[in-house]
Amino acid sequence: MTVRDWLDARTPPPPAALREGVCAALGDGCDADVTQTTRVCLGAADRALRAILDSQRFDRDGALDLLVVDALTTYAFEYASLSRSSDLGLIANEGVRQFGKIAAAHG
Repeated sequence: MTVRDWLDARTPPPPAALREGVCAALGDGCDADVTQTTRVCLGAADRALRAILDSQRFDRDGALDLLVVDALTTYAFEYASLSRSSDLGLIANEGVRQFGKIAAAHG
């Protein structure tokens, strides 16, 4: 099973535009093994958020991009919470640290 397969199994499915944005942000990560879902989703969320901040897309036209970051982060933690092999506390701390670095760089 791939990350894409796992995302396709989510119910209810996300709106088409959001789904396309998530897949675009994931790139090749969509084809990674499902066990990499948390890692590839957080990595894609990081890159997408940095792109938003770097280009200063804070208007209504950038709303979908921000929703994609939110969805990727949600999927990352959803998968981690369902995975028996994940340490959710450790993953949450890493996510906070990663997003904290972004905030510090763009603060």
